[in-house]
Amino acid sequence: MRQENNHPTPGALILTTMHSAKGLEWDHVWIARAEETIAPDAKSTEPEERRLFYVAMTRARESLMISGTAKNFASRFVTEAQIEAPAEPALAA
Repeated sequence: MRQENNHPTPGALILTTMHSAKGLEWDHVWIARAEETIAPDAKSTEPEERRLFYVAMTRARESLMISGTAKNFASRFVTEAQIEAPAEPALAA
């Protein structure tokens, strides 16, 4: 939601693409579907897709969450960035 001055309402969730994130920053960034079948996109060059993924990751000031589905494996860009999945929490007995 936007206010009259075209600035996001405080506390609003902002959805954007990697392409339009350049030059912007947020406290918390979530990259959804960071999977090999999505990033890199076969319609674009790998160097351009890698650059866009890096831009998206560096938009986060405080936290970065990267997610995917169990069906597809993580994007090579996640592997190249040496990002590891957090440890699974132990289940209470």
